[in-house]
Amino acid sequence: MRETLVSNEAERTDKRIHIALPVRVTYWDKDRKPGLEMACTYDISPHGARITSLRSIQETGEIVAVERGRNKAFFRVVWIGEPNTDLSGQIGLQCVESERAVFENELHDMD
Repeated sequence: MRETLVSNEAERTDKRIHIALPVRVTYWDKDRKPGLEMACTYDISPHGARITSLRSIQETGEIVAVERGRNKAFFRVVWIGEPNTDLSGQIGLQCVESERAVFENELHDMD
């Protein structure tokens, strides 16, 4: 089951920065075998990111590992853009490791 994004900018507490960054995404298939895909961010925040779609992601709730340089953290897929919408081909991720900051350097440089 896919979930569409319900955007409410007033409720968003994290500042988002629009920036395209290459990332490595590790996912686990139904047999729990890891796979690797490359993706690119649309925007980032201290606790999440919006990235290009991944062929391997099928539904919300999936956990993936996102790597940027030497930084790595686990993220939950919170939304998948529906086909034929403005968000088609995009995926929303939320970090599930509060002590990790994959995009810390980029966010610091943009402040």
